Amino acid sequence: MKLVLLCGHRPGTPATHCREPHVGLSDLFSRQPKRFVSKKAFEANLENQMAMTPQTLQHLRKYNITPEKRRKLEFFFYTNTAEKAAALAVELKNKNYQVECRPSVSNAKIQLITGWTAEITMSDTAILDWTREMCTLGFEYDCDFDGWGTHAE
Repeated sequence: MKLVLLCGHRPGTPATHCREPHVGLSDLFSRQPKRFVSKKAFEANLENQMAMTPQTLQHLRKYNITPEKRRKLEFFFYTNTAEKAAALAVELKNKNYQVECRPSVSNAKIQLITGWTAEITMSDTAILDWTREMCTLGFEYDCDFDGWGTHAE
């Protein structure tokens, strides 16, 4: 059985309601793609992910996933360019994570970055720290952290 925390989203479906497009005059003349994740959207997502993680851990406890057990976590990020996706993928691979980048199934203009971590202790503190790190890392690379999941077996 696989349980997934996805901030209310399904894999392959970008969390577009979490994004705030902001286009200024400089964006009209810039060759750089506009920012995918605003600071406000990042802060709201971080708050949401940090609130949902304990709920998911509590649910996993019902499947005997105790704090000392170790599991690999599946993760999901979205962004608007292949370059941003590739840059985040390199950072995640440096953590010895398995990483894959590809266009979203529902929108070819959106890039999905997904994969699996190395095993992590399933304690509340460890997973909350990891969740905060993933949200922040995503924002640094202009990618939206859309959640995580793991196998309950």
